[in-house]
Amino acid sequence: MDELVRDFFQKAEEEEKQKEAAAKEKQRKDKDKILIENGLFTEERTYMENRGWGEAFYDQEKKQYYKSTKKAVEVSDEEYARILEIINKRKQTKEAKPEEKPAKKSVHLEDVYPKAEKIMHLIIKINLIVTILSAVVIIIGGLVINDGFASFGAALGIAIVVVIVGILVWASSMVIINISNNLHNLSRLNQPKE
Repeated sequence: MDELVRDFFQKAEEEEKQKEAAAKEKQRKDKDKILIENGLFTEERTYMENRGWGEAFYDQEKKQYYKSTKKAVEVSDEEYARILEIINKRKQTKEAKPEEKPAKKSVHLEDVYPKAEKIMHLIIKINLIVTILSAVVIIIGGLVINDGFASFGAALGIAIVVVIVGILVWASSMVIINISNNLHNLSRLNQPKE
């Protein structure tokens, strides 16, 4: 037999073996993944001197950090086939009986902003508008009074303080309104279903 032909056959056999090994490895990984997803695994701990990077846990008894890895349990081919049957039956049962989802309620403005919150929201809007208008009037007043740069500078400073205070009052009031609305929504969620 010619050496080139022999080399060709050997390379073909090696490639075939590599493909078979890769297919077996993929099959093993898929099998392990299915077993782990269904709770058929043991936990292996790797202890470390310090926490390091990534997800690490602390063992109180050994006073050390550890990383946890899941290792699928060893099963025979017959056991694995039976496990797959059970998993498939569970999937079919879930698909046959879809979970009933509660009907979504339409959200009305009254649900989001109850009356007291709506009134407070209106008041703080008016307060913010009045604050901004007051700052503009103060600046114009500083321009009209002809005492020079000092009166305009003082008017500008006062206007800036008035606007900042108005914005702080508006922002803190909005936080209170949001907290109130969230509490209303939580109380609705905790009500018993009819």
